[in-house]
Amino acid sequence: MKKNDVPEDLKKEIVKNIHQTLKKDKDANLENLFDVLPWYTKKPLKRHLCWDILLKVQFLKVMDQKVLKMICDYATPVTFPEDEIIFQSRHRLDRMLFILEGSVFTYSTTSDPGRTGASPSIPTKQLGSGQTYGEELLMWASTNKPRADKFPTSTEIVKCHTKVEGFALSAKDLISVASECRRWWNLNNDP
Repeated sequence: MKKNDVPEDLKKEIVKNIHQTLKKDKDANLENLFDVLPWYTKKPLKRHLCWDILLKVQFLKVMDQKVLKMICDYATPVTFPEDEIIFQSRHRLDRMLFILEGSVFTYSTTSDPGRTGASPSIPTKQLGSGQTYGEELLMWASTNKPRADKFPTSTEIVKCHTKVEGFALSAKDLISVASECRRWWNLNNDP
């Protein structure tokens, strides 16, 4: 909480919930705090943790705050172990990843494009804390009728270099945000 500069009132609420959980079950798994927090605590915590990351995304920094709040509300906490492949090349890109902690490498594949399960070659870039992957979904969700059978495709393999903690926003949830916030949805800087 200190590392993420969580506001004092929110810290107190989180600690209270941890104590209540441990009082009920001293062996409770507290690895993912979101599992033990009530919705009214999760919501402001997700907004706090995601907000700065969203403002770094080119298309999102021009969005109305209503849209950004809804994206935070829909985001789901995720954790991936070191060396796990999060996105496969030539597979559908069905979610965005917002990285809070850890780092991932992206890889181009050198194998036959028709072959599935291509393995990583040399890393092309590294993404870490405060960065995102899957921004193509924003343009996809902006079309009048995005189709679930026409997801964008990942052009690279994304593999954890370290343990990664963050939030995922599914394509389905992004469509909900775009349609519910159509009035404020603006990717083109149009007034």
